Amino acid sequence: MITFRRGNIMNTDADYVVVPVNCVGKPGRGLAKQWSEQAPDISLRTYINACNNGSLQPGGILFFEESSFILAATKNHWLYASEYVWIDEILIRLNALSIQRKWWRENEKSVALPKLGCGLGRLDWRIVREMMIEHLEQLPTLFIAYE
Repeated sequence: MITFRRGNIMNTDADYVVVPVNCVGKPGRGLAKQWSEQAPDISLRTYINACNNGSLQPGGILFFEESSFILAATKNHWLYASEYVWIDEILIRLNALSIQRKWWRENEKSVALPKLGCGLGRLDWRIVREMMIEHLEQLPTLFIAYE
C-alpha cells in the first residue's frame, strides 16, 4: 500500500528511507549528501565500490542490513537527468525486496520514498507519482511517498 505525505523525509518514522543516488559514487547533493553524512563507513564504501566496479547501474538498488537506508540509482552521472525507465526498475526492485523480506504482518516494515528522479533528476513528479501508485499500492508493505 502507498500513502502520500508532506514534510521532510529525513524526519520520517518509516523503518527505511530510499535515497536517490548517482552511479559515479559521489553523493554530493540532496538526500544523497544527507545520507553520506550519517551513513556508516561500510555503507559508503559499499556504495562507492558498487559504482566503481559497475555493479550499481541506473535502476538498481543497494540494501544494507545494518542501515535504515536503501540506495536507489536514479541516474548514471550527477550531471545528467534521470529516466523514467530507471524509476520503473527501482520500483520493481523495491516491490521484490519487500516481498523477499516479508515486510508485512509480524515483520511489518515501512519504506519512505522521495520524489524519485524529480528535482535534480528533472523528471515530472505527476508521472513518477502514478508509477509509484501502479507498482506499490497493491503490496502489503507500507510505502510512504513524500511530496
